[in-house]
Amino acid sequence: MPPRYPGHQGHRRGEGRDPHRQDEVAVVDRARELWRRAQLTRPWRTYSHFTDVGGVVLSGGMSYQALFAVFAGLWVGFGIFGIVLRGRPELLESLVDQINTFVPGLLGETDGSGAVQLQMLLEARALDWTSIVAGAALVWVALNWFTGTRRSIRIIFGLEVKRYRNAALLKLRDLALAIGFFLAILVSAALTVLSSTLVSTVYGWVGVDPDGWLFGGLGKTVRYGAMYVFDVMVLLAMHRFLAEIRIPRRELVMGCMLGGAALLGLKVLGGALISGASDNPLLATFTVFIGLLIWFNILCRLLLLTSSWIATGVNRSLGVPEEPAADMPDQPTERRITSR
Repeated sequence: MPPRYPGHQGHRRGEGRDPHRQDEVAVVDRARELWRRAQLTRPWRTYSHFTDVGGVVLSGGMSYQALFAVFAGLWVGFGIFGIVLRGRPELLESLVDQINTFVPGLLGETDGSGAVQLQMLLEARALDWTSIVAGAALVWVALNWFTGTRRSIRIIFGLEVKRYRNAALLKLRDLALAIGFFLAILVSAALTVLSSTLVSTVYGWVGVDPDGWLFGGLGKTVRYGAMYVFDVMVLLAMHRFLAEIRIPRRELVMGCMLGGAALLGLKVLGGALISGASDNPLLATFTVFIGLLIWFNILCRLLLLTSSWIATGVNRSLGVPEEPAADMPDQPTERRITSR
C-alpha cells in the first residue's frame, strides 16, 4: 500500500520525483532568467521604448517630408548658386559627392544614373516662376520636416511638444537650423576641395603618388573621419538646439557619437542597401524613388533610435517590460529630462 503521509513507513525523501522532469524545469527556469535579463539590456530597452512611443510611425512621416524637401532644395539651391558652380568644377564635384554621400543615387550625370540629372539643375534659371514656387515649397516642407523631427525627438524623451514655447519662435528656430544645415553642407564641400588641393600640392612637393595604397588609404580615412564628425555635430544640434533636450552633456555626446558611427556605416553601405531594397521588377519604373524613400526611412529611424538610446540611458525605467520591472537590480537615481 503506498505511503499516505511523510511519516508513514516506506516514505523516503525524493521518492516519487521524476529526475527528467526536474531537469526540464531547471532548463525552463534558466531560459526564463536569460530572457528576463535580455529584456533589461539597454539595446532591448532602446528598441522597446522606440516602438512603445510609435517610433515606426514617426519615422515614416519624417521620411515622406524629407523626400519632398530634398527635391525642392536641389532645385532652389542649384538655381541660386548654379552660376558660381559652373565656373568652379572642383567645388561642383565635391558638392555632388557630399550630396550623394547623404543621399546615395540622388544626383547623376548625363547617363541617367541618378534620380535628378545634374545638367538639368545647372541649366535652371534662378528667378523664373518655377524657382519661386519651388522656393516657397522648400521653405514650407523643410520647416515641416524640422518641426516633425523636433516633435518626434521630444516624444521619444517624453516631453511636451506644443505648449512649451511660443509657436512663432519655434518656427524661426526651425528655419534657422534649416539654413544652417544647408550652409554646413556647402562649407563641408568647400573644405573638402581645399583639403584635397592642399594634400595634392604637398604630395607634389614631396614627390609621392597620392593614388598609392598607403596615402590613398590615408586620404579615405581622413574623409570618413570628417564625415563622422559632421554627423555627430548634426545629431548634437538636433537634440540640443532643435529639440532643446537638457540632459547631462556626457550622456548626450556619447549617444550622438554612437549614432554618428551608425550613420557612417549606413552611408558606406548606402548604395548597396538601396539597390538591393529597390531591386523589384514590379517597381522598375519607380525604382529610384522607392530607393530614396527607403533610404530616408532608414535614416529617420536611425535618428530616432539614437534619441531612444540616449533617453533610456538617462531614464533606466524606459523600455522595461512590466512583469520583470520589479526584479531589476538597484539602479542609480534617475536623472530628469528637461527642455529648459
